[in-house]
Amino acid sequence: MIKRVTRQMAGELYSFHDCVVTRIEVGDGKLALFFAEGFLEAPEVPGGPVRRVFGRVEFEDIDPDFCDVTLLKADKKGKLSGKRIELKKFLKKYEGSSFEIVEASYGFNTAKFEGELFKKDRIYAGQQILLSVYYFGDMVYLVDEKDAPPALREEEAGKAAKPEDAGKAGKTDKPEDAGKAGKTDKPEDGGKSGKSDKPEKADKSDKSDKGDKSGKPDKGDKSDKKDKSKKKK
Repeated sequence: MIKRVTRQMAGELYSFHDCVVTRIEVGDGKLALFFAEGFLEAPEVPGGPVRRVFGRVEFEDIDPDFCDVTLLKADKKGKLSGKRIELKKFLKKYEGSSFEIVEASYGFNTAKFEGELFKKDRIYAGQQILLSVYYFGDMVYLVDEKDAPPALREEEAGKAAKPEDAGKAGKTDKPEDAGKAGKTDKPEDGGKSGKSDKPEKADKSDKSDKGDKSGKPDKGDKSDKKDKSKKKK
């Protein structure tokens, strides 16, 4: 739905500073300015955020004889020179051109827009432009936010980061990775590193102390048998 707001109602509600007029249409006693990238809406409270809206501006019941364009160009010394032409001639000669508004001013039944002129494809024409509009009716803002290109609507809405992107930025290590980093030695490894000597090794070391091997009784008996055999002889 189109919202219709007259300048008398809006006051300084909207601003065209640094906004680009991409098309000018004249017909049925009206002059319309179109903004491909929208224009600015003043904040609801002082210091609040400025919101971009989309639509066009119409001047009702214009006087074509007093609607014109002045083109100015500076020479190397900075001196301005130019010419004033009728609006209809300008639209025919500079078809497809656009201009960026630097300053807008309003008076009794008049509106003036000053800025920089661009040729097709936004190539700077090296000229300054002054558009003058004389009208007897209302200056009307026709605002339709749905008229915005999708990319610009998303930008103005402050599109949040995708959930999957946010998850990637704050993700923690995988459970299995955390387990690897802090894992303790396996039980079998701990058993190997702390195991005591086998019992059989200790037994072998003590075998030499056993009495049955240090001096066997049969050795003593052999020495006695020799003595007895000598006596018999």
